[in-house]
Amino acid sequence: MRKIWLYTIILAIISIATLFFLWFFTGLDSFVKIKKEISNLPQSKQKLIYKDFLNKNIPNVDSGVLAWINSSSKPGIWIWGSKGLRYLKADQYSVYSYFSVCNPDTIEAFKNKETFEISRNIYTDINTWKKKVKIGQYLFVTIADANSGGNLGYMREAKAHDWFPFMPTDISKQCEKSQ
Repeated sequence: MRKIWLYTIILAIISIATLFFLWFFTGLDSFVKIKKEISNLPQSKQKLIYKDFLNKNIPNVDSGVLAWINSSSKPGIWIWGSKGLRYLKADQYSVYSYFSVCNPDTIEAFKNKETFEISRNIYTDINTWKKKVKIGQYLFVTIADANSGGNLGYMREAKAHDWFPFMPTDISKQCEKSQ
């Protein structure tokens, strides 16, 4: 009887530690928060925003929230998206972009209703890109098909954003959450 209780307690501790890790260190908290923000919008806007957020109906595209970047011998990324947590492999043809809106000049221009530019940095090295992006940021990924060259099913381009471009909210509020 004592062994059953001991195993139950160990299993509970492992389960709680796993959930804690997934929630705080893999972007799951950001994924749940953005889904909650979308669900708080009027019903008429929700369908359009979910379409942009998760891109379920576009072939060779996945999007969602960045969960993890593996830059070791088998590079790739983990993403929380329409198919749950998914791993996408990278190869020598993969390209990585980072779009940045969350800087003081852009936020000020937005507040003053002025035109502003969005910075885009392009990387061919996943390690350099990894230093720029953060877990929990929005990610739009195109996947190689017969027309794009390279290995079929591998990531062709990963585009990370420091804001959620499809959300009808104030950029400065989004950037506060993103920092």
